[in-house]
Amino acid sequence: MSGISGLPAMTYYSASKFAVEGFSEALSKELKPEWNIKIGIIAFGNFKTNVVQALIDLNLPSLPAYEGGVVTDMRSAFHPEGGNSPVAAAREMYRIANDPASPSRVRLLLGADTIGFAKGQIKQLQADTDVSEPLAATLV
Repeated sequence: MSGISGLPAMTYYSASKFAVEGFSEALSKELKPEWNIKIGIIAFGNFKTNVVQALIDLNLPSLPAYEGGVVTDMRSAFHPEGGNSPVAAAREMYRIANDPASPSRVRLLLGADTIGFAKGQIKQLQADTDVSEPLAATLV
């Protein structure tokens, strides 16, 4: 989900995800349908894996200015034992990849937590657009 909305404490990770999302979206628009090449991005939610615990185990020091703020809050929001089933996700990815009738899409939101997160970002983008629209119209 870091490629849909930048997250505190994940700046570099979010930047790399935005790059992958932009590259994939642009490439998907360049490909001719007759080439039969499809590009897909999977935006994963929180899954029951050891990835969060592995990051915690690294015990990387934080910059003092970041202690106790939004970064600390963000880190404490991740629960290694919580989340979606990675086995169910793997089955769904396999099914989609091997089903010719599967709808074509660039982005697949995978995980129960992803939909609300994405809808929140869409709402924010709509609000930003609405605020910007009057100014944009004056620049013609």
